[in-house]
Amino acid sequence: MTGDVIAAGTALAGLVLVYLGSVSAGYASYERDQQRTVRAVYQRKAWFAVGGILLSILASGIAVLAKWSANDWIAGVSIIILAFALAWAAIAAVLIASEVK
Repeated sequence: MTGDVIAAGTALAGLVLVYLGSVSAGYASYERDQQRTVRAVYQRKAWFAVGGILLSILASGIAVLAKWSANDWIAGVSIIILAFALAWAAIAAVLIASEVK
C-alpha cells in the first residue's frame, strides 16, 4: 500500500503545482496597478496551494519511511495524510470552479 501512497502523493503534488501555476498566471494577467487590488486574494490561493503540495509531499515521505521500516502504523499515518491532501485538492478545485462566472 505504501507504494500506492508514494505514487498518489507525488502525482497529487504535481497536480496542485499546476493549480499554483494557474493562480500565478491569473495574477500576472492583471496590469501592475491592478495587481495591488487583487494581490491578497491571489496570495491566499497561492499559499493554499502550497499547503496542498506540502501535505502531498509529506504523505509520500512518510510512506517512504513506512516502506523502509516495514511499519504498518506509519503506513496508516501516510494514508491519513494523503486523505487530507486529497480533500485539500478537492477544496482547491471547488475554489477554482466558484470563480467561473
